[in-house]
Amino acid sequence: MPQFDVSSFSSQIFWLVVCFSILYIFVSKYLLPKIRGIIDCRIGAIDRTITEICDLKKEIAKTNEDSSKILKLNNKAVKDLIDQEQTKTEEELKQKYNEMNEKINTEIEEVKTLVLSKQKAVLSDLPEITKEVFKMCVNKMMDTSFETKLWDFVKDGVRKH
Repeated sequence: MPQFDVSSFSSQIFWLVVCFSILYIFVSKYLLPKIRGIIDCRIGAIDRTITEICDLKKEIAKTNEDSSKILKLNNKAVKDLIDQEQTKTEEELKQKYNEMNEKINTEIEEVKTLVLSKQKAVLSDLPEITKEVFKMCVNKMMDTSFETKLWDFVKDGVRKH
């Protein structure tokens, strides 16, 4: 086998050193700096992305805090508004209740006055009504007019005296 021939070792070693030296110089001067640049660029991009993510997380946290504060303020404002409207509605309800009570009391007083006036009218007419009822009862019992009988009685009494 020719590669194991000792006389050719020196030329093989020479070309091996030359090829590997050229390859080493090419890789170390040309390929490795490009690869190092790409890796550095990627590391820089990753670092920038991580920094942006951290900044965005901080911004999100700040936005969440601001949103929470605004929601609390809005909730407080809405609660205050509801309380004001509830108080206003209660006051209006009380006012309308009082107005209705006054109206009802006025109408009750009017009805009482009307009943009293009707009662007085009936009581003032009571003697007349009683006389009429008495006459009707006597007429029914006697089948004649009470006035006629009374008139006859009075006439008879006057004649006798």
